Amino acid sequence: MVIPFWCWAGFVILPLFLAGFRYVLFKRRTENGGTTDLITDRAIPPAGLIAGKTFFSRWDARCKIISLVIFTFFVVITDDLRVLLAELLFTLLLFFITRIPGEILLKRLTAVVPFLFFLSFFLVVLSPHEGSSVRVILEPLDPFVLNRDALVISARISLKALIVVSVMPIMIDTSPYAVTILALKSIGVPESVAQILLLAYRYIFVFKDEALRMYRAMLLRGFRPRSDLRTFRISGNFLAMIFIRSYERTQRIHDAMVARGYRGKIPRVVSFKISPMDIAMAVLWVCMGVAGWIWSLATPF
Repeated sequence: MVIPFWCWAGFVILPLFLAGFRYVLFKRRTENGGTTDLITDRAIPPAGLIAGKTFFSRWDARCKIISLVIFTFFVVITDDLRVLLAELLFTLLLFFITRIPGEILLKRLTAVVPFLFFLSFFLVVLSPHEGSSVRVILEPLDPFVLNRDALVISARISLKALIVVSVMPIMIDTSPYAVTILALKSIGVPESVAQILLLAYRYIFVFKDEALRMYRAMLLRGFRPRSDLRTFRISGNFLAMIFIRSYERTQRIHDAMVARGYRGKIPRVVSFKISPMDIAMAVLWVCMGVAGWIWSLATPF
């Protein structure tokens, strides 16, 4: 299998398309004088910041979580590249329709794309060439022969990961984080797990700011990290103080919660009501995932 030289234009068109996509997503940030509606306080968790601002915010959180989890499950077991590409484009299209801030998606993609790049690179380059495998030759680079099966596998992994990452903001960021945790509790997640998710995600930012203040104080007192025994000793003391302060802060938080009436259970602050539209949306997402999986079985690619 030979890839002609003109196909290399795709490597130029794709970055331009991504740059234009990013420009469109971030254009709304400058419409109001360069301001954004996202909260920038580091002590506040970013999950749920766009609650109430999109179409998916009115979707029942329980139906949303169940249907999107089922959808991602069928995405993971689907192998047809055409179906995966169509589902990825559909998910990205929803960001334009529902006006979800592109910064949320871009942050998640920034975390996963480098990993996918190196995984695909090593998978394609280091994959052995067996006798029955189809070889791919890049026309201007004849010495470099790639394995077609490795290319297909890397494309499947990348598309599946991008779809899952694109679905996560729809599932998490379109509802307040506390509502999402209560929805998980309503569909059968144990009480202890729900409390751990709620408190850990909230106060990890508090502990992060505490560590930053300690490190800033160390720098003001003349500390400069080096590769010597003194730096290792100071770093060990720094980590020990973080654990001690975290434990003390946790005790104060627990005492404050008990003083405000906490008795080991999360109080219900919202009542869930499922409407026919919520059920229709859930059925639509599930059917889309199932249809893509069945299509991939009927017409393998």
